[in-house]
Amino acid sequence: MFSHSLMNELIQALEEWFHEQTSGVLTPNKRYVVCAGLAVLEHMKDHYPLDREHYVTEKSQVHTSGPLIQEILRRFGETREFTREGGRTTRATLAAAESLVELLNNHPCHRELQGLSAKDRSEVVRQLQAVLVAHVRRYFDEQQRLRVEFDPARPVSHSIGE
Repeated sequence: MFSHSLMNELIQALEEWFHEQTSGVLTPNKRYVVCAGLAVLEHMKDHYPLDREHYVTEKSQVHTSGPLIQEILRRFGETREFTREGGRTTRATLAAAESLVELLNNHPCHRELQGLSAKDRSEVVRQLQAVLVAHVRRYFDEQQRLRVEFDPARPVSHSIGE
């Protein structure tokens, strides 16, 4: 079993990492940050501490993909498409992933993390991924556009009046 203080410390560290990577705002050109985070955390279920081969391919890309990210999001009930490539083709994804791995591997509570059972580590990962999924939801909410139905057969004054 893990402590609530461990979870709180890790969530705070993850939020600080997210803010450093995105200046606190997830934009279309920063989606790779969340993809890197979700993928690294997914690999952390099976490996901790994380070594480079756990999360980086032979071609020096993060082990991620659109389907992987969509599956993680789906676990949290988020079905809107966030990415097709999962950040795999963005060069900055590797740097973001490496900085998160460094943070996790060198966190002051790394010994406590290392001592967790696979089940407890999976729960820690789930809670950390939930933090990133919340950023994805906020991103979608901010991207909502006003939708207008327009019937060109009707006078404009009628459309505006409705």
